[in-house]
Amino acid sequence: MDDLAARPAASLAARPAASLAAASLAAASLAAASE
Repeated sequence: MDDLAARPAASLAARPAASLAAASLAAASLAAASE
């Protein structure tokens, strides 16, 4: 039962982390392209 309760929480926690990683990757590639 704990796993079932933890999965939605883990997925909610992973989404902001993934979008933050994508945003920082995009910022890094923009910075590299502008140099």
